[in-house]
Amino acid sequence: GRQCYGFFVPDHGLHKKDFGVCVLVVGERTQEACLRAYRNGNFYGAAHGLGELRFTSIGFDGRTVTAATDKPAKFEIKTARGVVQTNTGTSVEWTVPKDDNDRLGPSVDVFARVKATAADGCGETLFSQAFMLA
Repeated sequence: GRQCYGFFVPDHGLHKKDFGVCVLVVGERTQEACLRAYRNGNFYGAAHGLGELRFTSIGFDGRTVTAATDKPAKFEIKTARGVVQTNTGTSVEWTVPKDDNDRLGPSVDVFARVKATAADGCGETLFSQAFMLA
């Protein structure tokens, strides 16, 4: 009866330095806090996984997706339509467009997720959980 979030695994790397990991966002390093983070979707994926780039915030307030990192990164916000917003810096923001009737739309934007790639070329790439927009 729980929602299943995406997990990140080392299934894509050809080199030993390439691997995927789940990065838990917790206030304390306890078993309970870690399990709560997984249950609530408070984690993100990192391809490379060496901690050379970290999300400092990721959020969706029902209208706007935001994310920030501790170092400059190339951000991409993706929906079912593909990349809908790009930005280079330490943060990104994307507002879900409204339709002609002032409702959130278009209907193809069912979800959005954030990808951040380190601007310094270290190889670190981060992936947020998907935000359900509908």
